[in-house]
Amino acid sequence: MRERGHAGGRDLYRAEAETLPEALPGLPAQSVLEFIGTNERSLRRRRASATANSVARLTCKESDRLWRLAESLAEAALVLGDVKSAEVWMTRPQLRLSVQRPVELLATSPGAQLVKAFLL
Repeated sequence: MRERGHAGGRDLYRAEAETLPEALPGLPAQSVLEFIGTNERSLRRRRASATANSVARLTCKESDRLWRLAESLAEAALVLGDVKSAEVWMTRPQLRLSVQRPVELLATSPGAQLVKAFLL
């Protein structure tokens, strides 16, 4: 199996449950939160309401979006050679993607498939 960089499945699961903003260290926490459809205040509220025996969890939709972002970022890092190049590529309009930013396309499954096909 190929190495997937800093966004491995096991680490990402832990990130969802414990330290979401640090899940994708090269991207600003605010950008990650906006992409998955939440904000720091909501995340703090969830953490505060978690009991000693439970952890603040993301919704299914938030979790799906975070996974999609991490998976695409890892794939881009493999193709482009490093994570920093992948982060820059993800946030800039790409001519071959109809002048859209890859990170914006990841908001939908068809868009994510387009980004993935472009990286293959």
